[in-house]
Amino acid sequence: MRKIYFILLLFASKFAFSQSTNQIINIPDSLTNQKEIRIYKFVSITNYSELFRIYQTTDKNWNIEFFKCYRAVNEKEKSRFEKIQVTVKTDFNLLWLKILNTEIENLADWDKIKYKLKKKGEITIESGEYGLTWEKISVIDGKYYDVIIRNGNKSNTVSYSNPETYFEHYPEVDELNSFIELLNLLKGEFDELKK
Repeated sequence: MRKIYFILLLFASKFAFSQSTNQIINIPDSLTNQKEIRIYKFVSITNYSELFRIYQTTDKNWNIEFFKCYRAVNEKEKSRFEKIQVTVKTDFNLLWLKILNTEIENLADWDKIKYKLKKKGEITIESGEYGLTWEKISVIDGKYYDVIIRNGNKSNTVSYSNPETYFEHYPEVDELNSFIELLNLLKGEFDELKK
């Protein structure tokens, strides 16, 4: 029972962190641009988060922002952030199409795919009774991601828990493949995200 409370506490704190990250940086919680993607990264059991943001303004100019945020852990501290200068390798219009090609607009949220995160069941017999068992891993500590995207009238919000670790164990899960493809695309395009 303690494990369940701990996991719920981690997810609740992660959602509080995304709003807190927006407040620290002083940006709205909702997407205000017609083309925008935000990728929040949270490192569990720390006060650290990141926000990587790409958006197109009404005058069709593209902007990119990368923030490292440190939430205050006591009353004596003040929350702060660093804005990291990002080097762009690709034309933004091409990059946007590559992002959309990862299917992030249609990707299902973690809660809807976690039933897939287990090996095929094995039928067992014990004391003359049949049973079904699954091999499953659980990762409690690590990195969590919230991704919010808007492309015109279409938008999507997904949260993924430790996708890199789960992908090592369950590479056959399509949604994990798409999410890892998005992360790898951005790391390949922006050296600053590899750190």
